[in-house]
Amino acid sequence: MKLKDPTGWFAAGPRMLQALFGLSDGAFKLFAYLSLTAGRTTGTLRVTQLELARVLAKSRNSISAYLEELTTKGLCLIKPSPNQHQPGEIEIADAFWPYHKEVGNKPSVSHSDLLAARQSGVAFGSSNSPASTIPRPATEALFIERVRDCLLQYSIFSSSFGAADRKLTAEMFGDGVSFEQLERAFILGLTRKYCSSLDSTSTTSIYCLAYFVPILDELPEMMASDQYWDYLRLRLKALDHAWRDRRRPPKVTRPVDNLQPRDRDQPMPDPFASIGSEPISSTG
Repeated sequence: MKLKDPTGWFAAGPRMLQALFGLSDGAFKLFAYLSLTAGRTTGTLRVTQLELARVLAKSRNSISAYLEELTTKGLCLIKPSPNQHQPGEIEIADAFWPYHKEVGNKPSVSHSDLLAARQSGVAFGSSNSPASTIPRPATEALFIERVRDCLLQYSIFSSSFGAADRKLTAEMFGDGVSFEQLERAFILGLTRKYCSSLDSTSTTSIYCLAYFVPILDELPEMMASDQYWDYLRLRLKALDHAWRDRRRPPKVTRPVDNLQPRDRDQPMPDPFASIGSEPISSTG
């Protein structure tokens, strides 16, 4: 048996299977990435949380939670960086590292190569395979406009998407949040808001992008299929139509006097008849 790609492989054994069943989905995804990219003779990788967030399409808060889970359960050791802009060092524990550790080796697969592969829409390690994730917009400006257009189509979002919303969107882009993650946060948050508002007598809107930040942090813990999100998209359209109908002002109709129909043979009354029969008094 001959491998198609002779490099970039990892010896996944019983410990990897143990990690699969012992970690949350997000933490295992991070552990698998660290295992594939760490130096084979050191089991270490120097990287920032921001870089991990960009590659794995997670928020920085999620990456921080996953790293804490890995250290708490004894899979990794972390040497923090002096500040957030410099990379820290992550070492996979000996018990979960299948190779004999030595000193002074570089990662077998560079972090920058994987990041470039994800952004170009091609799966790393293949020259022609499409990536399984949705390609992110190439620039920050395009990302901001895409987020803006997505939100403004819903009538319950009462914001012009001004400077504050644009700044927050740029920060999310810098933190590595993908458009797919944001769209799902929008779908979930908008659906909840429509349902609560339609069931209440008071109709309140969403006034800023920050409304969806807590919902964005919920996504890594959700075990929802693609079919579920497709269903919510359809339901969201129906809720938006219902909201528009409710907000539409009612039609004003003029009251109709309850008069008996006039007989055509009956002459029209003279409105000045009573005036002519009375004397007109003069003053002075």
